[in-house]
Amino acid sequence: MKTIQKTQGISLLLAKHVLRIVLASVGVTGTSAYAGNAAVLEISVTGIASRKGEIGCALYAGPEGFPMQPAKATQHWQPANPAGVTCRFEGLARGSHAVAPSHDVNGNRRTDTDFIGLPTEA
Repeated sequence: MKTIQKTQGISLLLAKHVLRIVLASVGVTGTSAYAGNAAVLEISVTGIASRKGEIGCALYAGPEGFPMQPAKATQHWQPANPAGVTCRFEGLARGSHAVAPSHDVNGNRRTDTDFIGLPTEA
């Protein structure tokens, strides 16, 4: 895993293979801020190819299940927009978190894969 941002007690992690595959077509940046003991994390997704489908951000409380078990994540979905979208997560505890962004083109709210497990959607 690679830490892409560490701010005020939150580390944002991306798996190396997810970093290569996902960030080849979208850009991801994250910022965090604390209000009391809870953090707010905003993930900006840019480089979106089309308005078709939705952009999803799956946020994991740590490495367990990351990145291929979305049932273990808090998910945020919104319509795809080539101008970019922001996924906002509130009430996070201090610590390491992992995020897996995806562009779900066909509307099934998952990242489809080929027969060997490589994503067929951005």
